[in-house]
Order: sequence, then C-alpha cells, then structure tokens
Amino acid sequence: MNQRNDKYFTMWYGVYNRRKQELTYASAGHPPAILLGRDERGSIRERRLKTTGFPVGMFLNAQDTDVICPINSPSHLYIFSDGIYEITQTDSRIWGLD
Repeated sequence: MNQRNDKYFTMWYGVYNRRKQELTYASAGHPPAILLGRDERGSIRERRLKTTGFPVGMFLNAQDTDVICPINSPSHLYIFSDGIYEITQTDSRIWGLD
C-alpha cells in the first residue's frame, strides 16, 4: 500500500453467459448488486449479489472470490455507486442500502 499511497477502490464485476443464463460475479468490497426476478409463484424476489473479498489494491496478495448465479427470465440487475445510498436524512441518519 505504501507504493500506491494507500489508494484502493471497490468494484463489482460480472460476466453474463446468455446461453447458460448464468452470471459470474465478484464484488471486491463493493456493495452488492441487486437482482430482481420472479420466483416459482410469480412473486418478486430480491437477491443481493455480493462476494467476500477486499477492495482492489488494499492487500497485495488478496484472493478474489467469484460466484455463479442462475438468472431466470425476466430479471433486472441493478449495479450502483457505493455512495448512492449514503444520503443523510433530515433526522441525521444515513439512508442506507435497505
């Protein structure tokens, strides 16, 4: 870290395989992506897609973990900045991910 002036960043990265309808992803310290789809009863199902791991550049020999997730059609994937939900409300509380 001394060589990089203590700089690091979070990142969410995914690759979608259309043929297999699978998403392989890793989150490297970033907040989870949100996958919205329907379950077998037709109800909307929310899945938070997050892996264990550290931000990129934080530790020299850190190992990243990826996960394979089946995707049902139709589904919607939301990926956002790590600061988008850190909004201070009128009562001084942080809005938060939930």
